[in-house]
Amino acid sequence: SRPPAVPLGEVLDAADRTCAAPVREHVLTHHPQQPYDARNLAPGALLAHDPRPVSFDTAALGGARAA
Repeated sequence: SRPPAVPLGEVLDAADRTCAAPVREHVLTHHPQQPYDARNLAPGALLAHDPRPVSFDTAALGGARAA
């Protein structure tokens, strides 16, 4: 697990301090480090509100869609 980039971390810190309740866990998505990780290719595994598979590897994503 890696922390978000510093500028994004600062925005999240500010949002957590200024909103009525902490928002970090509601807006931050923890992506796997490798494009072939099964969580990228399983529909809805990363983004509960979006049932589509997610990947930066277009070949792997194409295979997931075909399957």
